Amino acid sequence: MGDFVNILIDDLWMVLLRVFELPLAFQGLLWIFCSSVFWLFTFFILGAFKKTSIQPAVKIYAYTSSTIFFLIIGAIAIGDYQLHNIEIDAKTKKQIVVVKDSGNKRSYLEQYFEELKKLSFGKVQSVDFLQAEEGLEIIKINMAEPLNVVFLATVDLTKYNVGLDTAMSVKLRTAKVAKKNNWDIAVNGEAGTAPAREAPLGSWIGNFIVNGNPIMLEDTRYRPFIYFDSNNQVYYSKEEDVVKKPSEQMHNAIWGRFDMMMNGESAISKHDYTADHFFPRTLIGLNKDGNRIFMMVVDGRKPLYSIGVTMTQAVEVFKKVGVYNAMACDQGGSSLMYSKQLGVINRPSDGGERAVYTHLGFKKKAN
Repeated sequence: MGDFVNILIDDLWMVLLRVFELPLAFQGLLWIFCSSVFWLFTFFILGAFKKTSIQPAVKIYAYTSSTIFFLIIGAIAIGDYQLHNIEIDAKTKKQIVVVKDSGNKRSYLEQYFEELKKLSFGKVQSVDFLQAEEGLEIIKINMAEPLNVVFLATVDLTKYNVGLDTAMSVKLRTAKVAKKNNWDIAVNGEAGTAPAREAPLGSWIGNFIVNGNPIMLEDTRYRPFIYFDSNNQVYYSKEEDVVKKPSEQMHNAIWGRFDMMMNGESAISKHDYTADHFFPRTLIGLNKDGNRIFMMVVDGRKPLYSIGVTMTQAVEVFKKVGVYNAMACDQGGSSLMYSKQLGVINRPSDGGERAVYTHLGFKKKAN
């Protein structure tokens, strides 16, 4: 039921955003039309109950005053939305600065650029490095027909340590947690039942272990998780496996929402009711050897920038770069990727960063 309501809200929000991006003259006519429909319906209901006709002067006054009111509110909302987009655009342009090591050796993701340009669900306009250092790479995939922006990062676990934060009793912004822990890159984990800071986890619970300390052991047959041993090797535990007694290998662990890939093939969870919808996404995968992690964040709900992807489309991206097992984290307005070099990389669909309970980060190992 929760997923159904969330999808309904997301779809209504998507419609509203599309309205806000129409020409202003058309929006004005739309507001007037909606006001007309509202009052025609209202007068019909009142007339049916009162059994008497409403005076024309009353109708004119009610319609005119409410239409003016709706137009004023609409103008304020449109103006606020446009100003916010200008602010986000300016901020994003400042953040996107390529940081790439010199040398002729191709990095891990660079060898897959040509394959990534052949994605089937849209026309890939460009695949660009945002950051490329030894052991850490972040690329941006710009797509058209439909518009989509995909951020894909990979971390070599022989050069970077996993980072988890024990302060999961309250929601915090991923960027704030990453800065506090000096992580080089981070993505969101779980936000719970609703965006509100006080919203409980509800059924969105699982296993969370930090440096050998079990913070939460609430695995269920609905929640996958990834875990790391003390040598930073990463493993995957699928949805249907219920593990409430951690093994010695589970030195660090963080749960996700749904299965996505297993053994190099699509394994999209039947419990994920967002799977066939164009959605903002946060996805985490690992390679077969367990020494490399992948993080994908896809922006969505922005018709003139990025609409989001289905889970099948997200699987296609991961398969192109050698992901073996993968899970979805909290998605939608929670989806966020942060880099110490670049700050918040993507454009969260809420228009700003949403606070969440858990965060996954990586920090370069000391020499």
